[in-house]
Amino acid sequence: MITITKLKQAVVDLLKDQFPDYAVYGEGQPQTNSQRYFLVDLKSMSQTKQLNKRYYREHRFDIQFSTDQQITEVLEQLYQCLSYLPYGGGVVRGTRMNQELEDGVVHVYVNYNFRLVEQLELEPQMQNLKQEEFLNE
Repeated sequence: MITITKLKQAVVDLLKDQFPDYAVYGEGQPQTNSQRYFLVDLKSMSQTKQLNKRYYREHRFDIQFSTDQQITEVLEQLYQCLSYLPYGGGVVRGTRMNQELEDGVVHVYVNYNFRLVEQLELEPQMQNLKQEEFLNE
């Protein structure tokens, strides 16, 4: 099952793996004097009901970072690694990627979208069948 917490943790784990020299935070404000950090934040999420038990879910992430390197070099590497997110034994494609510079901090936005099918537990339609009469052959 796709959960918001697991998806966010997959993004954090990917950044830790691809940028080992950076501190990566999943919540709150960076509490470090480090010039190199990432902060992963889920900006918005929406779910649209489709046919029957199907849903379309969109997750928009804001990844803030600060670096002492050339920003364009980090952005290039970041775009590459966020393009395909390993998740649940498969890969999810990142879409609608863009970046903005606000107050000296770079914000990179990426969407991860899924189609879901609701799984319901099947209950037996009938409990017991008792046969009282038999046919003669």
